[in-house]
Amino acid sequence: MINNRFCLFVISLIIISQSNSLSEEDNSISEIISRYFNTDENVNIPLLELSYGPEKNSFYSGFNSSFELNYGTEIQYGFFRYDKKLSKNGILYFSSERAFFGNSSSRFKPTSVSDHTIKSEMYRYGGIYNNGFGLGEERGSKFLFSHSSSIMQVQSDIENFTYNENDNRLLYEFETETNFAMGYSSGVLYVFGEGVTSLELKYQHNVIWSNFQFVEWSGSWVIENLLQRTPDLFHEYFISKLGGYYPLVYFVYKTGVSYLIYEARSKDSFWPFKGSKSLTQRGVRLGIKFAL
Repeated sequence: MINNRFCLFVISLIIISQSNSLSEEDNSISEIISRYFNTDENVNIPLLELSYGPEKNSFYSGFNSSFELNYGTEIQYGFFRYDKKLSKNGILYFSSERAFFGNSSSRFKPTSVSDHTIKSEMYRYGGIYNNGFGLGEERGSKFLFSHSSSIMQVQSDIENFTYNENDNRLLYEFETETNFAMGYSSGVLYVFGEGVTSLELKYQHNVIWSNFQFVEWSGSWVIENLLQRTPDLFHEYFISKLGGYYPLVYFVYKTGVSYLIYEARSKDSFWPFKGSKSLTQRGVRLGIKFAL
């Protein structure tokens, strides 16, 4: 989930973007930012991720039309680290903060476009916190189980409307302005040797709100964070009890919590509180990461 380190990451970007001294120094932006994050135990690796895959837009109920299958392209930039305190005996713990920009389109894809579906173009940008455990050694190849949570803004462009006025009224709510959204993804990475160069296959689920209500959202967010972050307080205990099984158990737990909450939000947007209808995006992505 989004934690204090992620907030510091965002603040650092703002400070650096406003600094007049950057042009006078030889240091790169990544070197300057790393000073805020690197410790004796953890060294941050700047990384870039590119991902692509199919996405399906839908409403939980009250919508009779069909969306065209979209394909999403996304670029992420941020920092990745292995935690040396928790990474031992063939178990690795990692975390990462990133900013991203993405596009989801009905047109730019390898499959044909139907004449009887709703076409859309969506742009999104925001921040991601990613963490998880894996199996292997830091200096060798390894499998990592990854879970991400994100907050974002989404701009939607509906290319064609339907003959159903009720459906059109709902679509207008998402096309007329930029909407707040949240999402999660869960996947498996194979890392090629030392560093972060890797391939990842992941499932992603985003929920987009048409009528954002801060109080209801914050209550839902607090509940989600309590469920997601509580196990992080007991990593060493669970590792001592479960050993090499803990990376998978931790991944299944976090994925299960996110799946249940986001499916509930697809029905009641501010679960467990009532809210307006939400537009849901579900998809599968193949991504590649490499160090900069």
